[in-house]
Amino acid sequence: NPPNLVPTVFTWQGGGREVYLTGTFDNWKERIPLNMSEKDFAIIQNLPPGVYQYKFIVDGKWVHAPDQPVSTDVKGNLNNFIEIKTQGLREETLTSNLPQTPP
Repeated sequence: NPPNLVPTVFTWQGGGREVYLTGTFDNWKERIPLNMSEKDFAIIQNLPPGVYQYKFIVDGKWVHAPDQPVSTDVKGNLNNFIEIKTQGLREETLTSNLPQTPP
């Protein structure tokens, strides 16, 4: 069975005209276009649990987002990273839907 996929939001708030996402979740193969909203660019990717490094390509330049967690790869490049957990996300979703006080 394939692992459960977790809807994961990636956002870029640094401006630009064309913004793409790329990362270790597909071995840096694809440039996934982000959708522009009024205040930022965003996309939801369904990814299996794990730790991934990623970058944004903004108007042709590879950049990391300074407002998101950063790590250095083996070549010394700064990349953003994210840890995706299934269990924690489900628990938060379940508890946020519960009423605050008993009926």
